[in-house]
Amino acid sequence: MKYILIVIIFILILIPIIKVKNDKSKLYQLPFLYSITILGFIFPSLVSNFKLNYISDQEFNLFSINLILCFSAALIGYRIYSKKYIPKFFNKYKDDTYTSIVISIFFFIGFSISITIDPYEYGNEQGGFFAIKQLFARFLRPTALIIFCFYLVKKTNYRLVLLMLWLFLTSRFIIISGRRSELFTFFITIGFPLFFIKNYIPTKGIIALLITISGFAFIIMPVARNFTKKGDFGKLLELDFSEISGNYIQGKKTNEIFESAVDLNSVYQNNAYSYGAIAINKFTHQYVSSTIFGKEFKEKSKITTADFEKLRKYNYKHGNFKGYLARTGFVDTFFDFGFFSFIFYFIFGMISKHYFIIAYKSNDIFSKIFYSQFSIYIFLSVYDSLFRILVLIIPFLLIFHSIKNTSKS
Repeated sequence: MKYILIVIIFILILIPIIKVKNDKSKLYQLPFLYSITILGFIFPSLVSNFKLNYISDQEFNLFSINLILCFSAALIGYRIYSKKYIPKFFNKYKDDTYTSIVISIFFFIGFSISITIDPYEYGNEQGGFFAIKQLFARFLRPTALIIFCFYLVKKTNYRLVLLMLWLFLTSRFIIISGRRSELFTFFITIGFPLFFIKNYIPTKGIIALLITISGFAFIIMPVARNFTKKGDFGKLLELDFSEISGNYIQGKKTNEIFESAVDLNSVYQNNAYSYGAIAINKFTHQYVSSTIFGKEFKEKSKITTADFEKLRKYNYKHGNFKGYLARTGFVDTFFDFGFFSFIFYFIFGMISKHYFIIAYKSNDIFSKIFYSQFSIYIFLSVYDSLFRILVLIIPFLLIFHSIKNTSKS
């Protein structure tokens, strides 16, 4: 059974990658983005388990079946969706002083908050006022993406300065905090606007280099930040990449895929589905502030869900629930809706196709900006959580529509 499942997964991964050869625009579409994310993030651990047997056959099979259902549903939804009419009346916008002012307001709100976040502490579990700071700090990256898109259309020194400020802050969180998400979103912020606005397509060598850097960063950064957050940058020279990568794939210390498979099986065995409660609680956790409303109100606003600490306590060798790890979007959705999770990925596939078609075929810069940001959520729906997109997209929509309406008024 395991061999059949791994072959099916490999075929699903391979098909979108092969299709890129005849159409380079597929590099920027959901099927290819899903394939490379699953290939780099999930597939190596699944293959290694044939030798390691770190997770049981049932855990492997349940995880793989859910992955196949969700992955296939997203591909089918993407495939069958078609949009024949592409609006052309969106192509006019005013790049004037008022637009620059609105952009600057959002940029400096995000910048002023982000500069107060200590990169040596960032990533530690914090709540209260820090959660509010983090919310406004999230204004920075979407605004930087919009600035970069405008810069590609019309280069100005002011925009270049803003982009340099953004690059400075981003580099702090990548190098010191070891934030993998910051590195990946940096690539997207640069790469997708270059394609949609300048029609730039990277060479095979550059693509291979970016994939190599991403794979290296994904494995090495969690270990490296144990030293960089203490200021011990010299220790980085002593790291053994082959040993670290081997430990990660073998599940030593932490491996998101193995932990996800264990938790998925725990929910399945105990029939402990949350039926949307976990998704709702993600929103509550971000937008119901204990600093403003009080801890008691925040706790009461949360919906009771399965206790993963208890679910994991069935004499299992892997120990307690590790809530700080990403569970993959497929497993996170499974916690709520079980094997019916594929329905949401089918819908998400159609939505992704809708926004790509408009961005690719229209000459509207804001459609291109929107999809460039949306592409981050495509990765997120595999790596972290499909439902978390609803939480993260709100600040972006506020910024996006404020700037869009100002530029067209």
